[in-house]
Amino acid sequence: MAKKDFVMIETALLRRKSFHSLETCSERNAYLTATLSSQANYIGVFRYPLDWFSSESKIPVEDLVGVVGHLEDVGLIEYDLEEENLRLRDWFYTSNIRTSANTVKRAARDFLKSDVPRIASVSRAAAEFVVASLKGVSGYGQESDHGPKVFEVLRGFLCRAVNEFPEIEASLLAEMEQHGIGVKLGFDEVFLGLIEGEAIAARAISAAPSKGLPSGSDAPTEYKTTPDHTETKNKGKPYASQQVSVCQDRFQKSIGPTASTLNSPLALAAKKV
Repeated sequence: MAKKDFVMIETALLRRKSFHSLETCSERNAYLTATLSSQANYIGVFRYPLDWFSSESKIPVEDLVGVVGHLEDVGLIEYDLEEENLRLRDWFYTSNIRTSANTVKRAARDFLKSDVPRIASVSRAAAEFVVASLKGVSGYGQESDHGPKVFEVLRGFLCRAVNEFPEIEASLLAEMEQHGIGVKLGFDEVFLGLIEGEAIAARAISAAPSKGLPSGSDAPTEYKTTPDHTETKNKGKPYASQQVSVCQDRFQKSIGPTASTLNSPLALAAKKV
C-alpha cells in the first residue's frame, strides 16, 4: 500500500463537533499526527504501533493510551490495541471524498491490493468509501453521466470485496443507516454488486470438479472414447465429468444473483431506501 505524500485537511475540522470537543493539546496533536503520519495511506487504515505513534506525536506511550481511547470515544479514530491498526473515521466524508469515476477507481484498487489486511476495520472503511462516494455524486443529478460511471465502478468493487473482507455486508448496512440519507440515486445498482459477488462465489464452489474418480473407474485415463468408438487424446483434466462442464458453462454465462441472495438483509434494505 502506497504511503501518502500529502494530505488535505479541511478548515471545517475546527468546527467539527468531535474535534471541537477535544479539550487538550495532546488530544488534538495526536489526531493531527495520525492524519499526517508517515505510516498513513490513502484509505485511512494503517498499522500504527504505539511506540511509533508516540515518537511522531512526542506523547509518552503511557499517556498516549488514554489519549487514543478518548479519540475513539468521540468518534475520530478506531484503534485496535492488539493488532495496532488505526482507522481515521469519516476519512472519505471530508476532503478525501471521491466524486469522479477515476478517483473512485483508484481508491477501489487501493482497498483490493494484496498488502491491505482483510480485517473488520478495513471492511468498515470500505463501507464508508462506498456510501461517501454515493453522496459525492448525488449532486450531479440524473442527467449527468458522472453518476452511472461511478456506480459501475462501485458495483464492480463490491462484487470482489464481498468475498475478500469480513463483515462487509453488516458494515454497509450500518454505514447506510448512519450516513445514507440522500443517496437513493444509484443505491440499488451499486449494492447489487455485493449480491452478484456472493452468487459468483456460490457458483464457483458448485463448479469445482470432484476430487474422486467417476463411478466404475479404477484410475484416470488420458484417453476418451468418441461416439464412433475411436480414441482421442483427452485435453484438460482426464476425469472431468460432463456434469461439471455443464455447471462451469452455466457459471460462465450467468452471474445473476440467486433467489436467496436477492432476499438477503442488504437487498431488502436497498428496497427501503
